[in-house]
Order: sequence, then C-alpha cells, then structure tokens
Amino acid sequence: MQRKAVVLVCILFAVVAVSSVSQERKTDPRLKNAFRRPAVNGWTFVHLEGVPSEIGYQHGYLLASEIQEMKTIAGLELKHDTEKDWAFFRNAARDMMWPRIEQEYREELQGIVNGVNARGVQLDLWDIVALNGLLEWGYYVKEYNKKQKRKANPSKRRPIQKNKSLDL
Repeated sequence: MQRKAVVLVCILFAVVAVSSVSQERKTDPRLKNAFRRPAVNGWTFVHLEGVPSEIGYQHGYLLASEIQEMKTIAGLELKHDTEKDWAFFRNAARDMMWPRIEQEYREELQGIVNGVNARGVQLDLWDIVALNGLLEWGYYVKEYNKKQKRKANPSKRRPIQKNKSLDL
C-alpha cells in the first residue's frame, strides 16, 4: 500500500512539474505564437514573431541550451585560435560593437538575454553580443594585435632574416 502511495506521489509530482512548465509557456505572452520543432538532419526549426524584444525573447527561450553550448564552444575555440579569453570578447562586444548596433537590434539582443535567463541559462548582454559577433572576431583580433604591437614598442621588432638554403 505504501509503495502505491509513493508511486502515486511521484506521478503526481511529475504531472505538476510538466504542467507548470507548459503553463509558464502559455502564460507568457511573448511566447504566444512561437514554437520549436524537433531537429531534422541537424537543423532545428523555430518560428518567431513579434516586435524585436519578443523575437529575441522567443529566440533565447526556445534555443537556450544551444546558445549555452555555443558560448562554451566559442570561448574554447577563440581562446585556442586567438589566445584571448572570453572576457576580451565580452569587453570588445561592449566597447566596440554595442555603440554601433541600432536600437532595434539592441532590443532583440536584450530579448535573447531575457529568454535564456528565463530558462535558467546565466548569460548576460555582453555574452550574447559577443556570440552575435563570432564572424567578426577573426579580423578584429588581427587588427587589434597589429595596433597593439605598433603602440606597445615598435623598437622591439626583429629584423627579417632570410632563410638560408642548404646546398646538398
């Protein structure tokens, strides 16, 4: 009898948990017409609609785990490829990118932050802006390094030495 009671309580708990998650989605008006379909051939389909902040929220909410994973991967790859840590890219996102981003896109990016945070993923605006600029970082770091080397100490440049070939 006790065993049945424990099983019943567990089932009841699971139903309440699932209900509260689906209820949260139904009660948040920003998610009204948004949905996600299971991945097919590696592609996940999401439908987003609304004003920029709503679209961003839906994007963050529906793809929170993928965004979290992308941040982890991007941080590792950028560190390997550029020898710069994630803090460097967060700072560049704030100082270099953000001032050039139009208001509409700022609202969408903040919406993504709000959406991922609603799903328990702890990323902030500078993480999301840095992720949004992934395609830019290669040439940005190249130019940044050039400028830093010139400003830092131009007298420490090594003269170019020609390779000597071996005569066999």
